[in-house]
Amino acid sequence: MHGALLEEHYETKIAGAATQWQYSKLLRLAENDRYLVLILGKNHGQLCDKEELTGAAPEELRASWSKGRADG
Repeated sequence: MHGALLEEHYETKIAGAATQWQYSKLLRLAENDRYLVLILGKNHGQLCDKEELTGAAPEELRASWSKGRADG
């Protein structure tokens, strides 16, 4: 699986199929030193190894998501 933090969404690719999740739809965001945890819905989540992510830094996602939650 490949994960990318892009400008408008998070994208995963598995076996050639891509799935996109809009950041505005994230319910929760959590992390530890190694993993970023995206809670996408009641029955959906994604555990991401920070070292394998491409695109924006996890810190940028956290700041953007936090700002959006405060604004919304």
